[in-house]
Amino acid sequence: MTTDQWYVLIEEDTRTTRSADGAELKLHRWTVAASHPVNVRRHQGMGAGSPKRANGAHATGSG
Repeated sequence: MTTDQWYVLIEEDTRTTRSADGAELKLHRWTVAASHPVNVRRHQGMGAGSPKRANGAHATGSG
């Protein structure tokens, strides 16, 4: 299913290290903490490539 709605996703990353049965486990949990709709016209959202976040990863959207 395709939608013309775009969202900004706020992510929460949690990393911890635990031990179990003598092994060290590096646990990583990722969750979406919030989402906010963005009002853009279709040609803006499909424009010159995907928007990028500060860390260089692509923003999430559909169109």
